[in-house]
Amino acid sequence: MKHLKSIWEWTKTNAPMLFLFIFLSIYVYASANALQIDSNNRKDVIACETLCFPQQSEYITKGESSSCWCYLDNNTIKRSQQ
Repeated sequence: MKHLKSIWEWTKTNAPMLFLFIFLSIYVYASANALQIDSNNRKDVIACETLCFPQQSEYITKGESSSCWCYLDNNTIKRSQQ
């Protein structure tokens, strides 16, 4: 019981620092994950632009699915086969 009481006292004393450490850890993890997703999306956009060159392209993403579309003229687009 003595050990549990000393652990509880240490936790109460250091709680603000523990919460700050946990919050910063979650923030850094989420930020790194968002940067990785953005980097992967950027690579896909460049691949789409390269595939449709010299025409203009649109890389459309919704949720987990995405597709590359190439403009044929001002009013027509065609889904590219990747």
